[in-house]
Amino acid sequence: MDYITTYNGEDFDPVNPDTNKIKIEDIAHALSLICRANGHSKHFYSVAQHCINCANEAKARGLSARIQLACLFHDGSEAYISDITRPVKQHLPEYLEIEKNLQSKIYEKFLGAEMSAEEQAHVTLPLSFWY
Repeated sequence: MDYITTYNGEDFDPVNPDTNKIKIEDIAHALSLICRANGHSKHFYSVAQHCINCANEAKARGLSARIQLACLFHDGSEAYISDITRPVKQHLPEYLEIEKNLQSKIYEKFLGAEMSAEEQAHVTLPLSFWY
């Protein structure tokens, strides 16, 4: 079996993602049940709540609606492939490539196109401050 079955019942191949099978409901459902920091927090804090907080922070900083939406979806790939802690992830080049490809497809689906390097910098750089 080379796919997962999503919350909505889609057979989804995260290694070869089909943008037609990427569903906002699947992303929202999965991320709402995944705890940030690999569960190492005093209280449950979902990846979904983190994404909402990032989007709200982008709005508060006056960033564009596109950047706000990108912030909302910046961890979308975790709905399909989970996440690996940063100290380990850096040693897994194949995982990083799968994650990058899947995240690009998510941006393509919901933003209409991949983000520019400048847009990406707005999403990734400030995130370290938005825990």
